[in-house]
Amino acid sequence: MKNLREKQKAVTTRFPTRDYLALGEMAEERNTTIAEVVRQAWAAYSSEKDYRQAFIDLEQSLVAKIFEVCCSVSGLSELERNEAKAELISRLHRTDKNEH
Repeated sequence: MKNLREKQKAVTTRFPTRDYLALGEMAEERNTTIAEVVRQAWAAYSSEKDYRQAFIDLEQSLVAKIFEVCCSVSGLSELERNEAKAELISRLHRTDKNEH
């Protein structure tokens, strides 16, 4: 729900006619205004960045936990674990470079 006391600022932008018409159609389908469609698009875009970072954090956490489980099951000593960790980091770094 909107906070009525919250200050608001207007934003004006130009769209190609084709995009403006698409926004108008979308607003009509949703029974709302073009401005509200743009606000909803901004909110979705902003939350997508949050989800992206959450997935990155989750992936890193899972990799760390799986690594610890593998080390434990393999019975690695602390020295072997550190060597394996260095090797894993090196391989993951190479993989990341190849993906970009």
